[in-house]
Amino acid sequence: MCRLNNMNLDFSFIQKIKILFQKISNRHTLYKYHRHIIWLLVVFLVYACVYVPPMWWAGFGFVTWVIPIIIFGNLFYFCVYTYHFFFIKNQIKNTPPNNRRIPRKIYLIWFYFWLCLVSLPFWDATLGGWKGWRNDFFVGNKTNLIGKTEKNSEKIEQANNKITAKFPTSKYATTSQTFEVISYNVRVFNAYEHLRNQNPKASAQMLNWLAEHPAEIKCLQEFYHLESSKEFHTIDILTKTQKPKYQYFVRSERALRDKHGFFGTIILTKYPILRGGNVFEGRLPHQTPIFADVLLPNKDTMRVINAHLQSMNIDDKDNRNTIFQKIWKGFSPRTNQIHLLADFIKKSPYPILLCTDLNDLPYSYAYYRLSNSLQNAFEMRGSGFGATFNSIIPIVRIDHQFFDEKKLACQKFSVIDTLDCSDHFPILGKFLIKK
Repeated sequence: MCRLNNMNLDFSFIQKIKILFQKISNRHTLYKYHRHIIWLLVVFLVYACVYVPPMWWAGFGFVTWVIPIIIFGNLFYFCVYTYHFFFIKNQIKNTPPNNRRIPRKIYLIWFYFWLCLVSLPFWDATLGGWKGWRNDFFVGNKTNLIGKTEKNSEKIEQANNKITAKFPTSKYATTSQTFEVISYNVRVFNAYEHLRNQNPKASAQMLNWLAEHPAEIKCLQEFYHLESSKEFHTIDILTKTQKPKYQYFVRSERALRDKHGFFGTIILTKYPILRGGNVFEGRLPHQTPIFADVLLPNKDTMRVINAHLQSMNIDDKDNRNTIFQKIWKGFSPRTNQIHLLADFIKKSPYPILLCTDLNDLPYSYAYYRLSNSLQNAFEMRGSGFGATFNSIIPIVRIDHQFFDEKKLACQKFSVIDTLDCSDHFPILGKFLIKK
């Protein structure tokens, strides 16, 4: 009897599935909801492009630029159908069925609500702090996480000060369990004449701001140093103004002392640098990512990476066709670079802190390749759109700080948009070293 009952249940379940498929495959149903079905296909095809390397076809890179429209489109339709279902019931009831342009179906609300949920990773990349707030809400009661960790770090620092008073050690720059990180594309400190003409005081403003800021780690892209110049002898300006002095690492000390000037990336840190090197050789010297293994106050080692990926080299004089061609050609080399960088991160024996001028939007293949293994500081503690590119478009975010969430916790993240000296804004993150 039990077998017969089970067979009947299985048979009835199969029958229901068949009826459901028949309704879905019905021509009338398909015609009635063809707009929603087409929209569903478009959404998934566009979202899937972030996982397809643009080196296969650069068009995939352009398709991902539509993602913000898709995100707000899902939210718009969800709000529209929710409004029509709950607030204008009487209007819909009184109209003839043939004139009902918007069907009063509750499953359309759930359909677009589900599409909004699928869009959550892209919401995280769009609005700063959304992911961090959500994690705090669902993981536990951590609304006072920042305040508690700051108090704890102060207690730890006081305890460490007592210990270091008995056992003084000069190798540690600081005993604090929190540290700040600056990432900034300084655009050669506007050393070129055509850049200096735009704002003659910008070079000194950038250098003074960087020299006076007490951040423990500073990663600069498009860094410039000229050995024969007092104004642009930037190594001395940035390393000797504070106590303790900053240590630094560049791709080549020999290149740094070149009489024609050095153009590239640099890592400045108050922590001891154990070793450093190049991640890979870029197509151009300034596109060679570098890394430095630094010794943290708790004697753990952290690998800091500073990367400046392939840029578009767009100039103000370029027309629309030229800009389009440069963007199209930039996707492929940047994809190769992100593969090399991701492999290097995967093989790292130490926790990673990555500062990068990605030269790509947060809806790109490059961004999501890095997000697979690292957390983004803007998503955790940022605010607004977090635009870092100083242009007429106020929502372009191409500068990032990624970190290993097993070792670090991001407490604060901000874009310093008041420093209008480069074509980028500096970004500042504050991190807590986890036990």
